[in-house]
Amino acid sequence: MRIEALINRILKEMFRDKRTLALMFIAPLFIMTLIFFLFQSNTNTKADLAVHHVDSALTSAIDTKHVRLHHVKSN
Repeated sequence: MRIEALINRILKEMFRDKRTLALMFIAPLFIMTLIFFLFQSNTNTKADLAVHHVDSALTSAIDTKHVRLHHVKSN
């Protein structure tokens, strides 16, 4: 009985608090919208990757369609 009353009290307080409701419903929508625009990019984009003392088998396994490799030599 005490646990049920405690749960009811917490739920009432949570639904009366506007900040909690905003964080529960509006904030995830806002974050998902930002993520959508962040990851929606041109497919022609290439990432630059510098490698130093990396096995040639590993560098050849990297998909070079989206990655541009730069071999760095020590001075």
